[in-house]
Amino acid sequence: MPARWEVRLAGPTDVAVPVESPHAVVSRWLDADHQASVKPYALCPPRVAAGVTILEIRLLDDALETTLRDAAPVGAAVRLGRHVFRVVTAPTPVEHKRWPEFTGWLGARAWPVRFVSPVTFRRGDRSSPWPAPQSVVRSLVDRWRALQPDTAPSVPRGGLNSLWVSDVEGHSEALLLDGRIVSGFIGSIRYVCDGPDSDATAVDELLRFATYAGIGSHTAFGFGLVRVEPRDRRDRRHCGTPTGPAIPTAPRAYR
Repeated sequence: MPARWEVRLAGPTDVAVPVESPHAVVSRWLDADHQASVKPYALCPPRVAAGVTILEIRLLDDALETTLRDAAPVGAAVRLGRHVFRVVTAPTPVEHKRWPEFTGWLGARAWPVRFVSPVTFRRGDRSSPWPAPQSVVRSLVDRWRALQPDTAPSVPRGGLNSLWVSDVEGHSEALLLDGRIVSGFIGSIRYVCDGPDSDATAVDELLRFATYAGIGSHTAFGFGLVRVEPRDRRDRRHCGTPTGPAIPTAPRAYR
């Protein structure tokens, strides 16, 4: 079942952490197949709280829980960029959901989505920062089907043409990743579905999944972290949109 885990690290608390560093650490811990196109985990950019650096790892495969515990015992050294940290508490689960909890429609037809870390969509050598409805749906459907096909929403091959963007507030941010520039969007987008209930159900399910899995490319590097805002007063038919797990308001890595 998808779960949020935290690994707490002792070390310097006001240092630059390259984008690649947390991924390099966690991939050594968890990756059985470094070439896999879909990773069974996602990362949050490191954050500092109460004098320790927190790595939040979102596991999307139960089998990785024991692997993570064994790979990061208390006292283990963790290098993030030029700095060495030490694990001060064993990996700890802080929240989880069973796959069926992502399914079912809660009645929403509008979803204000906040992109907390840069979201980007890769196609060949191109990266686009625009979270177009079809790109968002396609990335989430492909990942869910790869990880848990039995519970994945049924989405037509052509996508969901009834999903559109009603509001945008944000900007693109260029980051250096593995020696190349990647542009990602940070901000808020309001998605609206004016199609059949089956389309609204699929969007509701996919965005609930997104709060654990992230959206777009490079989620194993901390990209695509989202929160689905808890309420949209403009949608009179709204019956409650699920709130994503607690996340930092802005990444402190990526600089």
